[in-house]
Amino acid sequence: MAQPQQPSPVGAEFMSEIVEVKVGNSTKPFHVHQSKLCSNSEYFKAALNNNWQKSESLHAELPEDDGEVFGVYVNWLYSRKVEAFRGLDVGWSKSYEILIEAFILGDKLLDIDFKDAVVDAIVHLTMKPDANGTWAIPPGKNVSRLYERTLKGSKARRMMVDLHVMSATPRMFDSEEMKDEYCFDFVVELLRAMFEESRDPQGKANTLLRWRNQCQYHEHGTGNPCYKDRR
Repeated sequence: MAQPQQPSPVGAEFMSEIVEVKVGNSTKPFHVHQSKLCSNSEYFKAALNNNWQKSESLHAELPEDDGEVFGVYVNWLYSRKVEAFRGLDVGWSKSYEILIEAFILGDKLLDIDFKDAVVDAIVHLTMKPDANGTWAIPPGKNVSRLYERTLKGSKARRMMVDLHVMSATPRMFDSEEMKDEYCFDFVVELLRAMFEESRDPQGKANTLLRWRNQCQYHEHGTGNPCYKDRR
């Protein structure tokens, strides 16, 4: 008869090997527990568990990525929180840039929970005015960057469209930013969504319902628990 599986000791996740992760051009590597990387990222799980490196110490390299953005990921691994940066030293435009790049990194690392948490952070940032009472939506260059790295039908794209449906004003369509920075695919999807909302008496309510139920923009899928329920 098979023996019952023994539970892992408290703190076992901190007993694993340390992985040195070099990111971008940074001269200072990150040091992260292997268990943290492999239990969250299918990318690291495959790489580190398949003898990616044969030296005595575990190490990984992400030469094309940004250290600041990877720092957001490391913070998530240990705290299960993705910070929305408004109110800190960086402006809201830089905050959106970091979060969009964090989503793209999560996609590369195959970490669905992290991507879902980043989406929630973007929503939170959008819904929270700054100290001057200003509400801000992601700049066109950040929207276009997200579209550049996601596929048609992406839930993150739907989130971005809904965000603009709820926040767009006629002034937005007169701006140079709309002409120069928003990509064509986004503009088409935005106009389609606004047209559908105008034809449907419940259109605005449906958009608000999706906005309030943030799992509508998550990738964990029906029947799989949200990261918020597994903390």
